[in-house]
Amino acid sequence: MTKMPMKNLKQSIQLLGIQIVLLTAVAHPAAYSAIAKANAAPKPNSAAATNAAPAEAEPIVQKSVFDDNLKKGKDPFFPKSARRAEKLPAVDTKVTAPLIQLSLKGISGPANRRFALINNQPLAAGETAYVRIATGQVKVHCLEIRENSVIISVEGDTEQKELRLREGL
Repeated sequence: MTKMPMKNLKQSIQLLGIQIVLLTAVAHPAAYSAIAKANAAPKPNSAAATNAAPAEAEPIVQKSVFDDNLKKGKDPFFPKSARRAEKLPAVDTKVTAPLIQLSLKGISGPANRRFALINNQPLAAGETAYVRIATGQVKVHCLEIRENSVIISVEGDTEQKELRLREGL
């Protein structure tokens, strides 16, 4: 018989022990589960038994506190988003038409039912319409139609304006 080195002998014994445990677990599952339960049960002097909370103690609940300071943080999910940025005060963006952008193109109709043509938009006395100008549209209310002029009010402007027909028309 040849002599085995001591290191190989220890490895062989360890492998044999592992094989025995595995065969026992496969052949007798009830015995394996009993061993597992015995190993899982806490021992009276173990750390699991001493770390258990007392039954009569109230749980301590801490309230979460969030610092919602816009200057310190950013949105972690959308870091490039500007929705948490400071809002600038709202600026009145209503378009007020300068008088030079509104022009009376013509007046037509009988004296009791007259129409004024303002920037190619027909209006009767008392009507309101959106009139196109160079920068967009403005809401114009026709107050009165005279012989050669109209009195209007423009949305966003407090005073009334008079538009006259051009000379030679």
